[in-house]
Amino acid sequence: MAMYEMKMSSTKRSRRSGQTLVIAILVLGVLLILGIAFAGIISRNITETGRSARRTVASDLATAGIKYAHNQMLNSASGADWRPDATALTAVGGVTKDPDASFLRPGSGFPVEIDPVNRPGFFVTDLGGPDYLGAYSRVGFDRGRALVRVRYSPSAYDQFSAATGALRELGRAKGHIVIESVGRAGALDDQGRIDPSQLLTESLRVTGFADGNAVRDGVGQLKAANNTITNSRTMIAFASVGFLESGRFISNIYELNRPAEIGFPTAGGAGLFTDQTNVGARYEGVNVATGINFGSNNSGASSIPVDQGRWDLLPGGASIYSNAPLEVHGVNRLVINRSLGENVTAVGGIKPANSSAELILSLFKLNNTTGNWDELNTGAGDPVTSPVTLTGNQMSSDNPNYTTVSGVLQDGRDAQDAQGYIRTTKRKDPPSITATNPQNGLNRYLELTQRTGRLNAAGDLIGQFGHGEGVYVDSNERGNRRGSDAGKGFDPQKSMPNDWLNPNNATSQGWQGPYYIPNAPHVQLLPDGFEIRRDNRSEKAFWVDPNGASSGSTYARYWVRNVGGVNYIVNNIANPTFDPLTGNFVTDGQIFNGVLMFEGDVRVRGVIPTDQQLTLVSMGSIYVEGSITKGVFEPWAGAMLTRPSRSMLALLAKDYVTVNTTMFFGPKVGESPRPKSTNPVPNTPNPIELDPSTDIVMSTEFVLNPVGNNPSTWQPFATSYAAADGTGVLPSWMIASVSGDDNGPAFLGLEISSQVFRDPTPATGSYLFPTDMNFFLTSVLTNGAAAAYPAPVPTNIPEYGLTDPTVNAYPKFESWAMPIFNPTAGAFAAYNPLARKLEATGANPFGGFDLATQHPTDFRFFLNPVGAQPSKNVLMARTAITPADVRIEAVMYAQNGSFFVIPGQWFNTNPDDLRTSFEQNYTPADNTDDLATAALDYGGGVNLDTAQQRRYERYGASPEMPFYGEPLAVRISIIGSIAENMPAPMSMQAEWLKKWGWMPRRIGGTGRVLPTAHVPGGVLAGQLTVPNMILNYDPVLATAAVPQNDTPTAPLEAIRLDSVGRILPPAPRLPVSPTLAYFGDINP
Repeated sequence: MAMYEMKMSSTKRSRRSGQTLVIAILVLGVLLILGIAFAGIISRNITETGRSARRTVASDLATAGIKYAHNQMLNSASGADWRPDATALTAVGGVTKDPDASFLRPGSGFPVEIDPVNRPGFFVTDLGGPDYLGAYSRVGFDRGRALVRVRYSPSAYDQFSAATGALRELGRAKGHIVIESVGRAGALDDQGRIDPSQLLTESLRVTGFADGNAVRDGVGQLKAANNTITNSRTMIAFASVGFLESGRFISNIYELNRPAEIGFPTAGGAGLFTDQTNVGARYEGVNVATGINFGSNNSGASSIPVDQGRWDLLPGGASIYSNAPLEVHGVNRLVINRSLGENVTAVGGIKPANSSAELILSLFKLNNTTGNWDELNTGAGDPVTSPVTLTGNQMSSDNPNYTTVSGVLQDGRDAQDAQGYIRTTKRKDPPSITATNPQNGLNRYLELTQRTGRLNAAGDLIGQFGHGEGVYVDSNERGNRRGSDAGKGFDPQKSMPNDWLNPNNATSQGWQGPYYIPNAPHVQLLPDGFEIRRDNRSEKAFWVDPNGASSGSTYARYWVRNVGGVNYIVNNIANPTFDPLTGNFVTDGQIFNGVLMFEGDVRVRGVIPTDQQLTLVSMGSIYVEGSITKGVFEPWAGAMLTRPSRSMLALLAKDYVTVNTTMFFGPKVGESPRPKSTNPVPNTPNPIELDPSTDIVMSTEFVLNPVGNNPSTWQPFATSYAAADGTGVLPSWMIASVSGDDNGPAFLGLEISSQVFRDPTPATGSYLFPTDMNFFLTSVLTNGAAAAYPAPVPTNIPEYGLTDPTVNAYPKFESWAMPIFNPTAGAFAAYNPLARKLEATGANPFGGFDLATQHPTDFRFFLNPVGAQPSKNVLMARTAITPADVRIEAVMYAQNGSFFVIPGQWFNTNPDDLRTSFEQNYTPADNTDDLATAALDYGGGVNLDTAQQRRYERYGASPEMPFYGEPLAVRISIIGSIAENMPAPMSMQAEWLKKWGWMPRRIGGTGRVLPTAHVPGGVLAGQLTVPNMILNYDPVLATAAVPQNDTPTAPLEAIRLDSVGRILPPAPRLPVSPTLAYFGDINP
């Protein structure tokens, strides 16, 4: 029994030992599994940590690439033109293993159908890179590299909704500079040796493609290989120039709290004080409430074919970006193209000035199916139907039912509207033309002008004398004061508006009679360059030659020409014998960077050099004194362009950009008008005086009507001023207000000279004045010089006599109209585009003279005695052409000040010469003599003639003279953009709006109405007044390109390229904003 128990005990112990062993083995197995799992976790963590580190490095590198590019644009002399140097791929036989090959691939130039399946027939030109938009450049850093690309995009309307790169809606990026950066960890080489672990596993083709299909296949292979690289990060940023992206940019540089006032002050119907405010003008018994037109839809249609050959039919252009709250006055008609990224953005909110404030928004988009610009319509699935009208508090940001109108009105509030559209926006910091490079302390524009050119014998750079790669002018007067006055507390930004708005004030140095002539050099733009004439009142009135010696001349002529794709500049101070038609620009000139820099104020007008792009910078104010139009005459071929011009002008001022209306028809540059030396007489113009030893030359431009895309087919506006009521074409009149001094008699003569650029047959002819006025009921010889002629008195004579003290002896002024051009009388030959002038025929009763188109026409007034009879002095108050057009085709930027308009006095200064007087009964209490509007109806006949004759007898005014308080029929069109620190207070704006912001429907007392060309689309038929001073955004600012030819299907062609074919902004060396408009992942 004991043995059995011992045996059983032994058996149990053996069984327990086996179980223990099994358990131990199982535990070891579990531990092994856990260990393997733990090792796997550790390994994975190590791998992920390394990968994360690499991705963090890649992110840092991508960020570094963006900041590097932005810093170069911000501080380098190139500005917005800066592009990284191209990276040359090491490719043998057109193939390479470079891991960055997809990004660095150069362009082939082939047209590529990028997606034959989903987008058949859509081709793009291959410029290189992974998306055909251009090659990247490689920038090396310590821990890796960044692949950087800088481009100005987009470049074609049809690509706005057909993106080929990372941007989903290209149109919304218009005017911005796109910076793309790909960060990649790991250096490609070590001490000059390529790291083989970084290379692709197989060689891929990057050059030598047979055609566009081969390019598309090759790009696909490169992309597939690129997708295997994981240690990479792609980022994108947008650099803003500010004044290129929108038609109007309000920078609010000092971040003031006051609102930016826009619009046309109009009284409201409520009883509040704000509802009593208006512009201060009345017409036909009604307060003028014309409103403002911004942007255009010249076709008037709601669906417009995308025809690149008809830019004049492109709807839109009314984009606004304001860093200040907007306060809206009166009616504002805005035409907005949503596909071009246009909207109204106001940081700080939008509010109405009073109950009459109104926004009328016409909204267009690109219809991808039809290829038309379509007005938004809910029937087509759009969120709203255009036009949308918001009145009074409907536009107020404080309205709880505020609407962004499907994202069009962004007011900066941190909220959404009822439809879910965000209202949030942020400040866009403005670019600076006065900033200096922190590395060398130099201003960009001094570096581009004063610090350029060769060294002269004294070791000085000749750029400081105006002979460098950019033009430097050292005249430093600001606000008519010497540069040294700046240290005496004088600030033009504060003092000049008061001077401009108060003609002939006692402290003014700019007012000379009725004309504001600032102490500043004058730039006359020409098709082959420009003239700069220094002011003889300046401390630095004379040009200096390259050796530093005074030339004794205030005048310098510059020629600019593109030779072999490079622009060169030559001037007559450094090369006195240079002939631009035969001279060698390469050997006699130097490379031209497109910049003109003035230390003080500057005046400008004329024709922008054909196919040239200029940036004119002023450290004072820029005065626009007449039309500025793009060059359409090819000076080297001697022919008109048959495609759109590539000309562009940016006017960048530290203080103000000022439209000087007093000089539209004012003295030619170099003239010195002599105001009458006497105390001003109330309600009498302050005239200039002509005596036997002096004359005066007035100058203006007759501009072309740019209908269509072929300048060789354009006609002058003057030939097509068809009256809006269908009564025929209107003639062009010159109106002059004159008076005989010392009780007369005084006799005036006039010579007309066309200043056509390179005119082979220049002409100067005497004007023959009519001897009577055709509106008199009986023949009356109103021309006092006619009495000196024997009978029969000629119909027209070369003198005008001021011999009637009751009408035209000082201080009374006679205002008479001289027919200058009449397209219906057979007095002028058909317009010849090659001659570029309107040429009078022998049948013209007013003399044999020509009128230049685009270029100046000069009118020389002088004393012209009849026979032996001497002439007293003649006093001239104002001259003007009516109807007329002034076109300003430019980008305008007033960095620290405002866009401003010098209105001058009313053209008719007699407060008694009113339209109501013209229409009222001549004899009080005698109804049979009633000439009220209902009876008169301005339809002609005896009543109208009677009213015209009585007006002349009372006030010495011919029918064409505008009544007191009524503007001339002179349309001002601004085609480009306006950027400013803050708009002038509305009290100041009202001063120019009441004289130039509207036009009456009737031209004086003629019985004729405005030409159709002056009645913008959207203005109702029969409206008493029409808006003037209309701003239209230039589409070239959005595309930096123009159609290659005048056909509707012409592709767009960039107007500026760098040396390797990359698109540049439309004007040279522009500044950029110090902050990026967007900075982040490409696909966040």
